[in-house]
Amino acid sequence: MVFGGVEGVEDRIYNTAFYLDADGRLHRYRKIHLVPFGEYVPMRPLIERVNSMAELVNDYTPGREYKVFETSGPHEFSTVICFESSRSDLVGRMVREGAEFLLIVTNDAWFGKTAAAEQHFRITRMRAAEYGVPIVQAANTGISGFINADGTVAKRSGLDMRIVLSEEVVLSGGATLYAKIGFIFPYAYLLVASVGLALAAWRRENV
Repeated sequence: MVFGGVEGVEDRIYNTAFYLDADGRLHRYRKIHLVPFGEYVPMRPLIERVNSMAELVNDYTPGREYKVFETSGPHEFSTVICFESSRSDLVGRMVREGAEFLLIVTNDAWFGKTAAAEQHFRITRMRAAEYGVPIVQAANTGISGFINADGTVAKRSGLDMRIVLSEEVVLSGGATLYAKIGFIFPYAYLLVASVGLALAAWRRENV
């Protein structure tokens, strides 16, 4: 069982996903990438001078560990919290460390009935196709669903629906090439373009 909550440790607070395994042991993943002005206030002294509302926002502490949990299968998975699913680098790190599927727990209630919840779900679909891993997204007000490793949707809910979804998670059997080599292609293209521009400039000067 996986569930989210606020975890207090001494004078720090974390946005945490808890995993209770089949043996009753409690594991945790603490959110690494926090949302500015939602989970912390950057440059707080300056911002509070401009807008006193900043005092209402608690500063969460970012986690530091990329966690991969083992099920009784045995299979391995990682948990991502809320809009961390938009961080391709974070998802890639977890996949490279052994996660065979991902579980996203998110509070999308603050978006109301805007397009943001749908956008969030589509970002999750992109991560699945990008890394070749199935993803389960559980949102308190929707959109929740099961996403296959190719980014297609196996099952999903709408917004503000009281519903129980059940679906078999089919593992892909292997990550994509992008998952293995990371963000190398854009840098390679940039290098080739830079060399091409430099050669073109050199030829103009020497012709």
